[in-house]
Amino acid sequence: MNHPIAQHWNEISLHPTPQWLHPESQDALRQFLRQDSGTYLLCGNGSKWWLGNPSDPVGHCIDLRGLNRVLEYSPGDLTVNVEAGISLFTLNSVLSEKNQTFPVDPPMAREATIGGIVAVGISGPLQQLYGSVRDKVLGMKVMHADGTITRAGGRVVKNVAGYDLCKLYTGSLGTLVAILEVILRVFPASQATRSVVIPTFSCEQAKAMFMEMRRMPLAPSGVVYWEIGNQSPCLLMRICGAPKLVDEQASRLASEFPSAGIQSADLIGSAFHSFYRNPCPIWLRIESLLSSMEEVVRRVCQELMVNSAMIDFSSGRCHFAVSSASAEDLGRIRGNLKELNAALIIEKAPLSLKQQVDVWGSTRSDLMLARKIKATLDPRRRFNPGIYVRDI
Repeated sequence: MNHPIAQHWNEISLHPTPQWLHPESQDALRQFLRQDSGTYLLCGNGSKWWLGNPSDPVGHCIDLRGLNRVLEYSPGDLTVNVEAGISLFTLNSVLSEKNQTFPVDPPMAREATIGGIVAVGISGPLQQLYGSVRDKVLGMKVMHADGTITRAGGRVVKNVAGYDLCKLYTGSLGTLVAILEVILRVFPASQATRSVVIPTFSCEQAKAMFMEMRRMPLAPSGVVYWEIGNQSPCLLMRICGAPKLVDEQASRLASEFPSAGIQSADLIGSAFHSFYRNPCPIWLRIESLLSSMEEVVRRVCQELMVNSAMIDFSSGRCHFAVSSASAEDLGRIRGNLKELNAALIIEKAPLSLKQQVDVWGSTRSDLMLARKIKATLDPRRRFNPGIYVRDI
């Protein structure tokens, strides 16, 4: 089968290859779940098949790409209601007809579905200007493992009374519910984009430049330190908006940093696209405070042979691609990062390494609460068992 999860199943799980289900409607999925009592791996395009712990045994992979309709679009209200299987590319093509966009740039954005983006919950550098994925989800329609359908949130901002379950479902990696529909807040599309490229010698220098930029009247949509192989490192800043304002901000940066170059291409988007296609077998992500990011980079580069590094000052995420690392190496780095209040997540690694170390890190004190939530919403652990934190 020509699906990334099917093609890479021996890198996802030690267990037998599951059967595939391709529901073309919500009713078809509900009927199947009510008649079957197995366990399932929920997926869209499978663009982030490499993310998570090894999967427990599952009977079926449920491919939700058949649920791909735009259900309601209100350009005047800046909201759109879509089924989870629609791709980000298709959605933005529809929104572009009204000069609007859903501004996220997660890993593998060009292949990602909206349901997958919400389930993973990683926003990318556009988070600096537009907020996180979680901030832009207004409502959801979801299906539980027994076929029950529930809704959360609504079609307008600030209409939620009590606990907003959309916040809980976003980033849960499909372990709680199957996302059927998502109501999203959309934004006016940028009329112009400029990338400012500033050569640097190190992450420390790049961070100093970033701190200086923060004191300037700028509204960037991403600031990233980019270092790959033997190429000279640089600081990338993306500016989006009305052409006149974009050009004014780019010119201001060029006058403040004489070595800066200005290009009309989206270099940050290209850098992310390039990073998540590099051939290194191990990809690491570290969530860090801005105050300690350069120290995080220093400690990782001390311990490992880093092939490429992408430091996203916008979101506090440090991305590393490395050729090799042992479980002992990763455990030692995690220990070193604790005092910096930084957390190491292993995004991609050989299955043999994932068997030795939890990709999400050490057990937290609030894990019991997460297990209680799982036990309430999916008591038989039927959805995506094993890939998230242990026993969830």
